[in-house]
Amino acid sequence: MAKTREATVEICIATLTDICTDTEARDADRIAAAKLLMDICQDKGEAAGELKIILKDMPGEYLK
Repeated sequence: MAKTREATVEICIATLTDICTDTEARDADRIAAAKLLMDICQDKGEAAGELKIILKDMPGEYLK
């Protein structure tokens, strides 16, 4: 069961990362995906590793 959950989380992370890096995706979708990635990282804890999220080409109004 734990392996299934871990595999599912890894697929989710890969999908959300794809959305974040898709320059043709809507900004709102990229931001929503980034927020979900940050939530997943908080749930995993420091012992599980670290995920660094870099958002490029973000409009200035979203960075306030």
